[in-house]
Amino acid sequence: MIATPEDRFEEWLAIPSRAQSEDPRFEVKAARPSEFERVFDCVDEAWGTRRPPALYDWLYRRNPYGLARVWYIEEVETKRAIKSSADFPWPMCLDETPRSGFFGGDSVTVPDWQRKGLSDLLLRVRNSHPWYFERIQMGAPNAASIAQGQKQGSNDELLGMIPGGVALLRSGAPGEFTSLPSSVAKVLGGVASGISEGWRALTLPSASAARFEPLAEFTSDLDPLTWKATHFERYWCPHNAQWLNWRYLDHPTESYAAFTLLDRQSDRPLGYSVLRFSDLKATLAEFVAIDEHAPSLLRHTLAAAKSAGCSYMNTFWTPSWRHWGLLRRSGFLPYRTQNHFWGTDYQAPKRSLGLDCWQLTPGDRDVH
Repeated sequence: MIATPEDRFEEWLAIPSRAQSEDPRFEVKAARPSEFERVFDCVDEAWGTRRPPALYDWLYRRNPYGLARVWYIEEVETKRAIKSSADFPWPMCLDETPRSGFFGGDSVTVPDWQRKGLSDLLLRVRNSHPWYFERIQMGAPNAASIAQGQKQGSNDELLGMIPGGVALLRSGAPGEFTSLPSSVAKVLGGVASGISEGWRALTLPSASAARFEPLAEFTSDLDPLTWKATHFERYWCPHNAQWLNWRYLDHPTESYAAFTLLDRQSDRPLGYSVLRFSDLKATLAEFVAIDEHAPSLLRHTLAAAKSAGCSYMNTFWTPSWRHWGLLRRSGFLPYRTQNHFWGTDYQAPKRSLGLDCWQLTPGDRDVH
């Protein structure tokens, strides 16, 4: 069983930062859960949209690894939250050693206070918390965050773009994966999908001693398989059953489906996969199997995506992922994801430099 660590939120909250705001107009605060709604309003105002309350509650409060660590700036005169930044507790190991891991997100400033130095103020106070540099930190920066990192000189930890692969399941090429005119892409996509289907039939044999079926809930008997099939000697995220249920099956707004490959005689789990469905696209979010069962699991998972009406299935993993070779042999085509990854081990920064030092799933990079 992969243990879920104790959430030390109250201890974290009780320890003051060494630095405080020297500008009397602002106060930098660590948010209590009762203050999260103020932060949600700040995020919504910054993005110009309104995220469903259930999605906020799921991400900030219901994560089995703990409550979100949120810092925000309050304008003293108005008591308004005008900037915020969140870190979400995340599964993390260095080889076999559990570590404190966090995934950063929702770093925003409301429109009327942008480009006025608030990022530097928040970071100075947040980073002075005695626990901050004990962690392994990850992030998925957008273009604005990358530009801000360049300004602050913190882009040494920007490790690169996570590579992607796409499998065509039906005629028609997905526009987001090609720069060709739509009419040309449709024709080429039809040809490519037919070739890919035939090739996969040759390269992905179906194991007669196994059966593939939907998975309604992840249980702890899958944890040993997860550890064995995903263990990595550097930085990786061990997903136990409790986390997998929260991350996928309990997601309030996205459509996920989980599947398992079982031994026909013993019902022993041989592998599992998770798909996220969006219109005609399926995204392979989890894929766990030891090498001998991986081809059968992939074949069944592709068939499940096609049966759901999807035209293609995409995925993106760091280069160290053990099944990249299998995907390429089965006809997955490479594409540029625009999914940038930022990561560092604050206790040993040089050891964590390089995208190949990390093993991440789409579920670790994309919190849809």
